[in-house]
Formats: sequence, structure tokens, C-alpha cells
Amino acid sequence: MNVRVLAVRIGSLFLVAGLLALGGWLREVVTPQMDAPQSLAGEDQERLEHAASASLFGELRGSVADYLWMKADRLVHNGVEMRALTSSELRGKARWRASQAQGQETPVARHEEGETTVVPNREADHRGFLGDLEREIKPYMDMRHHRHRDPGETAALFRLMTWTNPRFIEAWVVGANVLAENLKRPREAIQFLREGAEKNPESLEIQVEVGRYLLYRYHDGPAAERYFRRAILLGAARRHLPEDEEEAWENAHRWLFIQYHSEGRHREAQDVARTAMRRFPQIGYFRGALHRDEAEARRHS
Repeated sequence: MNVRVLAVRIGSLFLVAGLLALGGWLREVVTPQMDAPQSLAGEDQERLEHAASASLFGELRGSVADYLWMKADRLVHNGVEMRALTSSELRGKARWRASQAQGQETPVARHEEGETTVVPNREADHRGFLGDLEREIKPYMDMRHHRHRDPGETAALFRLMTWTNPRFIEAWVVGANVLAENLKRPREAIQFLREGAEKNPESLEIQVEVGRYLLYRYHDGPAAERYFRRAILLGAARRHLPEDEEEAWENAHRWLFIQYHSEGRHREAQDVARTAMRRFPQIGYFRGALHRDEAEARRHS
């Protein structure tokens, strides 16, 4: 074997080794981006998949509504795109995690410990100058100490979401919150929710939200009671509730108890509390609420 052939073979071995090393490095960089969901958590994606019908048009409606939801989230974050942290990122500390925006926490951009920016922070970025370049040309901010834009700017997007996919429950609920809290238009928020209730008569979440606005905004107890009772019956008729609906069902009991307690309807309030204690034994609120109502009833007897 002459020297030239030997040199070619040695060079080939070094090239293969270099490519393997480069592949391993690329895998470490790219895997978190491929594994992590973009903006929407798995539960939200599952809800959207079930909300859209099995037809091609239904899938398109769900996809457009999903896209508009992400646009609303990105708008509030000044164009910065968010995603959930991967399991390995959750275990480490290199990736910066979203904290509550300073005085601006809203349902439009609910932050959890498991969220981060799609564009990585420098400490977690292995790309060197390429990462620095992306942070310069794409919207990026330190999400540990950030601020939101006015969520009221997203109102039109939520209207479009519900037109595109009327079964998108979260769009009705959060859109109403934007109208009532950010734009100070509670009457329009109730109209918006009632439209959502007509299109989604089996939605616990919308029923509870209509009742809540009627009770604490307009002090319309009789109307609010009907919505809370409707939500409670809907939940009781189902064998299994997703997490969002389970929370809404618990809130229906809570708001109905608050209403009865404030109106001095102690027997009814106590009945609601006892029922809720059986259904939600892990929630300590109802036990304490029952004791407070019993004490108040005794004082007035």
C-alpha cells in the first residue's frame, strides 16, 4: 500500500469521524426544537383536534383557529413566539422560563413554569454566532422579566377564531375576558358568551362564565343561578370530564355557594357545599365555606 492510498484512507476516517461528531452536535441542538410543541400545550392541541369535525373542512377550521390563537399569544408577547419546555429542559436550568408579566397576567397569555421562547436564550444556545444572529433578526426578549402589550388588541382575533371554529370553547371564554376586563365592555362580553352558549349548549365552561359575569358584574342572581345550575347538571351527567371542564364544574359549585351564602339562603348554600365536598374531596374550600355558613346561620337564628 503506497503512501497516497494510506493518506486517502486516513483522511476518509477523519472525515467520517467529523461527520459523526457534527451529527451528534446537531442532534443536541435540533431535538429540543423538534420535540417541543409550538405555543400550544398538548392538552390544548388535543382539545382543538376534538373540536374540529372529521371532515377536511372541519380540520381546516381547527387549524385556522389554532393559528389565530398563536397569533394572539404572539401579539401580546410583542411578536415573541413561545413553546413548552421539553422534559430535559425542565430538569435543567439553562433554558429561561416564562415568569408572570409584570402586573399584566391575563388569560390571553397564561404563563406556566413549563414555557420558554422558541428562539433560545444565549446560555442554552449551542449555535454560537448563529444564535446571536437569530436573536438580532427575530423578535426576542428575556421572558423572565418581560411585559405584555395591551391584550385588548387581540379582541378581533378572538372574534375571528369563533367565526372560523364555533366549537373553540377557549376562544369564547378568553375573548369575553378581553372584552370585559381589557376593553371595559362587559355587556358585549356577556353577549359574546351567550352566542357561544347557543353554539355550544353542552359547554360547562361557557355556562359558568355567563353566570359569573351576571352575578358579579350585574348582580342578577336569578339569571346567574340558572347558568350555574345548568353547568352543574351538565357535569353530573358525564362520566369523565377533561381538566378544563372539571375546573369549570367545580367553579359552578363555588359560585352558586357564594350566591346562596350572600343572599342568606343558608340551607341551599350548605347543600351545595356538601355536594361539592363529595365531588371534589381534594378541594378544601368547600369544607371551610360550609363551616362559615353554618356559623352565620346560627348567629341569625
